[in-house]
Amino acid sequence: MLNLIDTHCHIHDDDYPDAELSVQLANKCGVTKFICVGTDLQSSIQAIEFAKKHKKGGAFASVGIHPHETITNKLRTSLSEDTWKQLTALVKEPEVVAIGEFGFDFFYHKEPEARVNQTKLAKKHLDLAQATGLPVILHIREAFEPFFELIADYPQVKGVVHSFSDTPEKLERILDLPNNFCIGLNGIMTFSKSSAQLQAARSVPLDRLVLETDSPYLTPPPERGTINSIKNTLHIAEFLSDLRGEDLEHFCQATTANAKRLFLI
Repeated sequence: MLNLIDTHCHIHDDDYPDAELSVQLANKCGVTKFICVGTDLQSSIQAIEFAKKHKKGGAFASVGIHPHETITNKLRTSLSEDTWKQLTALVKEPEVVAIGEFGFDFFYHKEPEARVNQTKLAKKHLDLAQATGLPVILHIREAFEPFFELIADYPQVKGVVHSFSDTPEKLERILDLPNNFCIGLNGIMTFSKSSAQLQAARSVPLDRLVLETDSPYLTPPPERGTINSIKNTLHIAEFLSDLRGEDLEHFCQATTANAKRLFLI
């Protein structure tokens, strides 16, 4: 059986249906480990609780605040001293293997203050990562310029650019950073019609690539139209190994080794 790691999912969230079954089916498909990723303080707490409960199933957690939380009515909470005191305490939990997801998103946030607010929040995460040595899980959508500008001050922070779906040119700029970031690919590539996105997926060095589902979102074929499950890591691996012309077993061994090395799991 293939050994796979889903480095990014949200099956710990309250509205995910039958997470217990999802873990069982994933384990049967060879997904031996997975990371439940927090998107705000409450979601981060839930990720840790889920990881504690499903340790035998291979669960781990990441804690962070998504850039969507910088909209006006949530910004004060996201940046508050109390929130960061609690988040810093969560980082000490043994189930926590990363900080995130956080970053920049100009696809949904086009208000003038978006860059300022998201930079403030991203900087707090990067400071925490630098202080703890934990890797980061980065959400960057149509907003690479502020990311490149900010990350220049954090050359030693490691991590993954989650759900990469941009151009080969953006990929090269990421790969050239001293941080040695990994690139997270998911179901987007399985239904993408963009030649640039697919070329980028082919171009990621195998030693820098990790798999993710972003479950319950971005369901790949042949499960398209249903709620995404972490078991679909296998479908993503099959598609990408075929796209890249690589042996499936070797591809899975490499991406799993990358995830273990990055997150120490």
